[in-house]
Amino acid sequence: MLNSPILFPDEDIRSLVFRYHIESGNESFYKTLTELYSVEIVKHRIYTKLDLFLELHYKDEERRKSFIREHTYLPFVMPFIKRSKWETLIKKPFTFKSAWRMFDDKIKYCPECMHSDAIKYGICYPHREHQFRYINICAIHECSLITSCNLCSKDYSLKGDLPLNLALVPRCSSGHMVPRNGLHPGELDPFEIWMVESLRLMIDHYTEIDAEKLIEKFIPILAKSGYIGIKGAILKRKVIEDMIAFFGTKLLHKYGLNEKILLEQTVIVKLFTPNNLHTNIYLYLFLVKFLIGDFKKLILCDLEYSTRLPFDKGPWLCKNRICPSYNLPVITGCIRIVKKRISGQFTCSICGYSYIQRFESFIDNSAKKVLLVDFGFLWRETVTKMLSENMPIVYISKKIGSAKATVKKFKLNILNTNRSLMPKNIEPLKDEFINLMHIGNFTSRCEVRNQFGLQKFNNLMKTEREWMENLLPKKKSSKYRDYRQLDIESYESVKKAYEQLLIENPNRRISKTLILNRTSKLLYSRIRNKVDCFSKTNQLLEGLIEQRDSYLKRVFPVVLKRFENSPQNKTLTWPLIINQLHHGYLNASPEIKEWVLQKIEEYQSDKNKL
Repeated sequence: MLNSPILFPDEDIRSLVFRYHIESGNESFYKTLTELYSVEIVKHRIYTKLDLFLELHYKDEERRKSFIREHTYLPFVMPFIKRSKWETLIKKPFTFKSAWRMFDDKIKYCPECMHSDAIKYGICYPHREHQFRYINICAIHECSLITSCNLCSKDYSLKGDLPLNLALVPRCSSGHMVPRNGLHPGELDPFEIWMVESLRLMIDHYTEIDAEKLIEKFIPILAKSGYIGIKGAILKRKVIEDMIAFFGTKLLHKYGLNEKILLEQTVIVKLFTPNNLHTNIYLYLFLVKFLIGDFKKLILCDLEYSTRLPFDKGPWLCKNRICPSYNLPVITGCIRIVKKRISGQFTCSICGYSYIQRFESFIDNSAKKVLLVDFGFLWRETVTKMLSENMPIVYISKKIGSAKATVKKFKLNILNTNRSLMPKNIEPLKDEFINLMHIGNFTSRCEVRNQFGLQKFNNLMKTEREWMENLLPKKKSSKYRDYRQLDIESYESVKKAYEQLLIENPNRRISKTLILNRTSKLLYSRIRNKVDCFSKTNQLLEGLIEQRDSYLKRVFPVVLKRFENSPQNKTLTWPLIINQLHHGYLNASPEIKEWVLQKIEEYQSDKNKL
C-alpha cells in the first residue's frame, strides 16, 4: 500500500500527487511519478492513466472503488461510456478525450474553502467539485471560484499539466493572502446549482449506470413525451429543436452549446447512441433537465415503453351510407400496411364495405379521405334490386350515396356477368347451395353468406335472385316504432348523459358527439339517421353544445395542474399556456385572454404568499 498523505474529502487526485511529492522529499517529479506509476509520465492532465497506479496501491476492490469515487474524475464520465469500455477508460483515458472537455484547464479554488480547509486540515487543496467547465461558483459557500491572485494575477497552479505550484496555504506565490470573504456573485443561477447537484448524483450512482443503461432510461421518457415515432425511431431533431426553444440560446451558449452545431446532421445522427454520449456530456444534462427535470428521477425511472398502434385498437367506423351501422364503431379488425407511409384497411362485417385510410396521427382520422376497396355485398344487393325494379340511375345514385357513373358501371358489369355465366357454371353452384341449406339450420342470411362463401353467394344472387329468395331465411320485417315516445325517452337519456359529463369534467369540449357517446349505440344510430323523428332531442343537443369561451374557462384548472406537474416550468405565463400547456387558448377571444391573465396574476400572488 502506498504511504500516501491523508486523503481529504473530494480532493483532486492531482493534489494527492503534489502533496506526496512534497512530503516524500524527492528532488524531481520524475522520481515521484516513477514511485507512483512505475512509468515516466511526460504530461499528466486531469485524465490520469490509473491502471498501474491502482494495481500497485489499491489492489483491494472496495478500497479501489472508494478511491475512484472520492478522488478521481471517472465517476463523472463513466455514466456516459459503455461498461465494456470502462477498463479502456482507466488504461487509456486519452481515448475519450472529448469527455474531459467538461473540466476546466486551470485549477479553480473557492476562497472560503481555502480558509476553512487550512483551519481544519492545516493545508488547503483543490476540490473536484470546483473544476467543472462553465460552473464558476462554490455551491456550498455560494461564492465565485478563483484561479489567480487578484493583486498580482499569478495563477495558483500551472495550466493543465501536473502542477508544480499548487497552493497549500490560502495565499499566492508572491505572499498575497486570499481575501477572507469570497466574492459573492449576487443572485445565484438556479440552473448552475442544479448542474452541481446532478454531478454529485453521478458520484453516488457511478457504478450503477453506464451509457447503455442511460439510454434505456431515456427511451420510455422520450416515448411519454412524444419523441418516438410510430416505427420506434427517436425523433432526434424534434427533441433538440424543442430543447433549444425551451432553454433559449443564451443559456445554451453559457455551457458551450451552439444551436446551429446541435442541429447539424452529423450531431443528430449520433444522438442517443451509446458510443457517443461522452462526446457532449453537458448536452445530455440539458436533455435530462428538459425531459424529466431531475437527474435523480432519471436514475430511479422505471417507466415501461411500448409504441402505440397506428389507428389505435378500434373499433372503427363504417363509412357505408346504406349500412344500418353507418358512421358507428362496428369494425373490429384492421389490416395495417407499412410502406413509405402507414395505412390501414377496414372491412365492415355487417355490409361488407371495405376501405383504406392513410395514417396521419393519433388524433381521430375519421374526417380524412379514404380509398374505397369494395362497396360490399349490401351495396351490390341494394343496387341490383333497384336496377331489377327499373328504377332510374339518378334516383339509385342519390339513394345509395354513390356517383351515377359508379351505378352505370355496375349495371354494365351485371349484364356482362349474366351473359358470361353459362348454365353449366351455375348449376353446380345451385346444387352446392341446396345441399348447404339442407344440412345447415340457418336463422339469418348473414350466416348463409359466410358459410357458403361471399363470391359464390354474390354470383348466385346476381343470376338467380328469385330462386335464392325461396331458399334463404326470410328477412326480418320492420315493426312500427312510436318515434314520439322514443324521442321523449331519448331526451331523458341525453339529459342524463350530459349530467354525467359535467360530473366527469372532460378535457375535451362538450359536443353532440361527446354527449351521444355516453348513450347507447342504438340511440346514437337513431338520432344520427332519423333526425326528423327526434326533433325534441336534437333541439336539446343543440342547446347543450359547449361554447368555446365556456370551455376554456372550465378547463383552466387542468392548465394549472399541467403547470404544477412540470418542474421545468417556473413561472406561469400566457406564452407558456398557448405553446405548451393547452393549444386551445391559441384562438381564444380577447375577453378570455384578459380573464386568463387575471387568473394567472391571482395564481402567482397566492403562490408568493405561500
